[in-house]
Amino acid sequence: MGADWWKFDARMKGSKGDWFEFKAYLTFGDGRAPQWESYIEQDGRPQTGNHWGKKGYITFVDFNNGWVKFKPLDN
Repeated sequence: MGADWWKFDARMKGSKGDWFEFKAYLTFGDGRAPQWESYIEQDGRPQTGNHWGKKGYITFVDFNNGWVKFKPLDN
């Protein structure tokens, strides 16, 4: 999706709009140590330290940031 965006697809059971949690893990090609994303506080969701996505939506987030945007997938 571009140099500053990454994408993952996952098959999940459940209904459109059901919530799921995820966290990013970055590896670098320049010798730096791999890095887990820090604790995330995403508005409107339980504070578990992870991002929350919605099944059936494209979920846009920033690394180490609680910002989120949802866009419905075309059916």
